[in-house]
Amino acid sequence: MSDSMITPPEPVGTTKSKVRLQRHPLLGQGEPAVWLCGGMVALSALMILGLLYIVVHNGVTTFWPGEVSLIKYVELKEKKEKGADGKLVTTTEEIKKFYMGEDSREEEYIPENQSTPIRRVLRRTGNSELSNTHFTWMDDRWVAEKSEPQWAMVVERLEWGVGYGILKELTVGQERFETPEKAWAKYQEVRPKIQQLVDEREHILKVDVGELNYAMDGIRLDLKKTALKHGEKSSEYLAKKKSLEAEEERLNGEMNALMAKKRSLDEQLSEVRVVLVTTVGKTETTEGHILPANPSKRDVPLLAWQIVRMYPANQLVFLDKVGVYFSRWREYLFDDPREANMEGGVWPAIVGTVVMTMIMVIIAVPIGVIAAIYLREYAKQGILVSIIRVTVNNLAGVPSIVFGVFGFGFFVYGVGSFVDGGPSSPMVPGRWITLGIFALAVSFLAVTSTVAMLAASRKQNYKLKMLFRYGAIGGWVLFLGLVILLVATNPFFEGFFRARLPDPTFGKTALVWASLTLALLTLPVVIVATEEALAAVPKSLREASYGCGATKWQTVWRVVLPRAMPGVMTGAILAIARGAGEVAPLMLVGVIKHAKDMPVSLRPPFVHLDQSFMHLGFHIYDLGFQSPNSEAAKSMVYTTTLLLITIVVVLNLSAMWIRARLRKGYLDGHF
Repeated sequence: MSDSMITPPEPVGTTKSKVRLQRHPLLGQGEPAVWLCGGMVALSALMILGLLYIVVHNGVTTFWPGEVSLIKYVELKEKKEKGADGKLVTTTEEIKKFYMGEDSREEEYIPENQSTPIRRVLRRTGNSELSNTHFTWMDDRWVAEKSEPQWAMVVERLEWGVGYGILKELTVGQERFETPEKAWAKYQEVRPKIQQLVDEREHILKVDVGELNYAMDGIRLDLKKTALKHGEKSSEYLAKKKSLEAEEERLNGEMNALMAKKRSLDEQLSEVRVVLVTTVGKTETTEGHILPANPSKRDVPLLAWQIVRMYPANQLVFLDKVGVYFSRWREYLFDDPREANMEGGVWPAIVGTVVMTMIMVIIAVPIGVIAAIYLREYAKQGILVSIIRVTVNNLAGVPSIVFGVFGFGFFVYGVGSFVDGGPSSPMVPGRWITLGIFALAVSFLAVTSTVAMLAASRKQNYKLKMLFRYGAIGGWVLFLGLVILLVATNPFFEGFFRARLPDPTFGKTALVWASLTLALLTLPVVIVATEEALAAVPKSLREASYGCGATKWQTVWRVVLPRAMPGVMTGAILAIARGAGEVAPLMLVGVIKHAKDMPVSLRPPFVHLDQSFMHLGFHIYDLGFQSPNSEAAKSMVYTTTLLLITIVVVLNLSAMWIRARLRKGYLDGHF
């Protein structure tokens, strides 16, 4: 027997000790909490990915061309009539219709008095000027025939949206091409020339005429300024009017020449016409041919220059569809909108969004960084600074529409009206001068108190220092209030744009007010992020800078701030992400449905801060809630949302790249 099998006897009088295993409750163990946190992260990621998938899938497929179908639709409708005996008799009426269009989406529904679901398809039938509708639901029960005509054309027009029809003929001057093959071949031949003439016509209307109108407005404003300054009967006004008459006559001559050139282009463009046979109001004859119920609606002549794009949908191969797809994307990204923003492009909205966001960042980031530096590096930590920090954090949670109301009331009606026409209630000149002298005296006392406070600080006289400190603070606050009052009631200031009144220049919604409003909205984000970045800089770096003889400002500027720049860029990224997607405040202070001119041009000052602008966020709102054609706008909503997300991501990636470069330049060394 081995020794391991022998158990030594226990001593008499001793008891065997029991080992207790400590049991922790379920909530005291870490594994469930880890799984819960991981599950929430996974759920959040799935929700974000699902949202992005819906937006990307619907946005990318918007412009893909589909086949055009010709539908013979025979619908049975019950009709109740009085019979010969006076009783109600139910009869069935057969209604035959013909539709031409593209499939949009499908769904299943259960009709009344039935238990089985029925499939129905929403088809875009277009030709809204004839049918008063853009889309039509078609029940599979009533679709008698469905075909895909070879020469079914999709026509995207400058007006009335998309149209469908079978190509019949093309007229070029006195020539007529009466077969679809010849008409389509000739149309492809003359289309480049038509586009060249259209571009020339658009250049005349948008650029040449615009420049002449701008010059004429300058002449009228110059004459009105002279009248306001000297009076309409003064010699200065009469001399000015005489000198400007020749210039105005020359501009009128140039305008007449441009209009004559435009009329000549219109005559050339009107020579090319396309004739389509539509299915609107069609019935079927005994021979089986489709004929119109109203002969005036059979042939629809279209001026070729009013056609943006036309193609035989059922003859396109894959590469042709790819060409149409990218052509639509090019139009969407770089052209102006049309048809209540449901057709065309969003180039003005892209420019407005980017320009407004960049101006907002330029305003918000420097102010936020300066405020954060003062709060973290200079301000004495106490109850006042704590109140300011709490206020800043609370401002970050204020609804954005509140900022919009403030911007509309303060910037548009207050500052904007003051800049245009001066103060609404100017002070009496003598009283204003007296108040100005008093303000200068207050400023002298404030400067004296500040100098005395610095001298007492150097002498380490605490009581005098505090006395002069409160005096300096009170003096500067009073001086600032007096300066604001003097500016707001200045009787000698009549505004910078008085000659333009009653048409306001800055006393209306404008790009500058929208940028300032969103800068106020995003300012708390920048301040908080910058303060955290400054607090993260090691204290040893400050002490080393002081030990080398650097001053407080030199330490902040050359040591602390460069190390905190990645955090500052984080604040800028958060400001871009929030400001670029805001819509509610912009609706009050700057954005409009359709802007005639973009806020950026080649005419000085190049960025026109006084103009209203278009914004992608408001474009999405307008399409989703204000569009007369909700079905056509639905796909554009996804596409514009995808574009806005892409722009925000590009701006954020640019800021992240700058932040990474700054962080790489200030990495700590290792031994």
